[in-house]
Amino acid sequence: MKFLLLCKRYYTNRDLIEDRFGRLFHLPLQLVRAGNEGLVMALDYRDENTVETRVDGLRFVSLPLTAGQVPKFPGNLRRGLNSFRPDLVIASGDSHIGALGALVARRRSIPFVFDVYDDYRVFGTNRIPGMKMMFRLALRRADLVIFASELLQRQTMHRSSSSLVLENGVDRELFRRIDREEARAAAGVTDAGPVIGYFGSIGSMHGVETLIEATRSLRADYPGLCLLLAGQMGLDLDLDLQLPWIDYRGLIDQTGVPGLINACDVVVIPYHRGPQVDVSNACKLAEYLACEVPVVSTDIADYAKYITDAPQAICKPGDAADLARSIKAQIEHPQLAPFPDMLAWESLGRRLSAALGELVVLQ
Repeated sequence: MKFLLLCKRYYTNRDLIEDRFGRLFHLPLQLVRAGNEGLVMALDYRDENTVETRVDGLRFVSLPLTAGQVPKFPGNLRRGLNSFRPDLVIASGDSHIGALGALVARRRSIPFVFDVYDDYRVFGTNRIPGMKMMFRLALRRADLVIFASELLQRQTMHRSSSSLVLENGVDRELFRRIDREEARAAAGVTDAGPVIGYFGSIGSMHGVETLIEATRSLRADYPGLCLLLAGQMGLDLDLDLQLPWIDYRGLIDQTGVPGLINACDVVVIPYHRGPQVDVSNACKLAEYLACEVPVVSTDIADYAKYITDAPQAICKPGDAADLARSIKAQIEHPQLAPFPDMLAWESLGRRLSAALGELVVLQ
């Protein structure tokens, strides 16, 4: 099977081609490792130059879509399609990319798959007139819709005839258990007291301000406590991260994240409720579990089902006191939740390859 993935180059503050991050990198890579042939064409709104690379036989090509390159985009896309001739089109990343994928597949009379890894309708781009209509069109025309969570599937299921839940996974070669003392020494993390960690985007919906309030209250019990943070600060939030007990590393390379996770006594997902968060399936939870570090998470989306072996780890969203309670419980009497093998990219890739193979056979 030859598949084309249409997506965007930059997402979740990462570069698909340079950082090799997330489902838009790992799922097509697993499809190729399963014996399929793939081409990833990534829409690039920042750079006017085309970038091309291969990873284990999977070809990645950026499609410049800056203002000056818009007139050339249709021709560049058409030439790429004519040289590759896919059996199937997958589109992911936003409503308009879904509509584009549906159009390409329809013109070539091949199956179309729409990957909905988030609720695209709440993205900033979907304030543009016509974007929500494109989302509905992509759902309606898809031969298969892939959702990143059961909640997201249930929310839009009535619009699609065939669907599959395929969660966000984790690279088990990168995210693994490391001796805590070795991890702290390598990362330059103090061991004067408990180390609480959060690693990811820092915006209003991510609850980092609630985490700071919770850890501030815990310093009465643990004077040497350190809050270790890494991630890009959003424009919608203004936090003071210069406090002496906060160690903020900024946006770091993905390869450095496992070491920071393993340096912690507890890692936290402090998300608040919201339209996007409520149906999310963040890579973060899988990364935390793969490193075998005690986790605390607010009760959002369906995260609780992955950590049923650690009931004390679940707390109320936006409640600093309850978050502090869960963190303290995980410090003093840690409960570990095992990593679900279904969240390894290899497992997710096998499921996707089987589903896509059925579509091509039926065509």
